[in-house]
Amino acid sequence: MNETHDCPICSSEVAHWERYPNQVCRRCQSKTSDAYGRRLRFSNTDPSGGLCAVYLDSGEAYLRQICYIDGRKCFVSEHRFGGIVVEVVRD
Repeated sequence: MNETHDCPICSSEVAHWERYPNQVCRRCQSKTSDAYGRRLRFSNTDPSGGLCAVYLDSGEAYLRQICYIDGRKCFVSEHRFGGIVVEVVRD
């Protein structure tokens, strides 16, 4: 069974993983920024995993796993089966 949930930011449909209940959609994931609004890109360091992030405007490393999407605080991690997952932080 293919389960889905609504993206907690834009309400688009997202594939549901029990491990990532607050996962955002890919469109929202592409809008990550730091607390000051500087855009970010998160990726794996190589095919076997690892998490890295850079500022889009400079390529400078971003050393945190906290980001923001439309003012909502989010946490970024490696997806268990590869790739990156961004989840809204619930209070």
